[in-house]
Amino acid sequence: MKNNIKKTTDFQEWSTSLEATFRDLDYIRALYKSILDNVEGGHLIPPYQSMPTDCERAILRISEIKIRINNLYDRFYLDAHKN
Repeated sequence: MKNNIKKTTDFQEWSTSLEATFRDLDYIRALYKSILDNVEGGHLIPPYQSMPTDCERAILRISEIKIRINNLYDRFYLDAHKN
């Protein structure tokens, strides 16, 4: 019984972390669209000067998400194949 409770808790943690990952991906999608909406003919439309900062933020978020997804996959896969 104790083992089932641990598996349920692990799955809930994994599920919560996965939901956070999808929220981050939605954020990056919106940020990317915002950047594209402010570029015309390869040039930024004034006064959109925060693009470098937004791009850096998006790149950092993507890196964090890749690490999180890899960790989630490893944890889920290893836990599922323990026995």
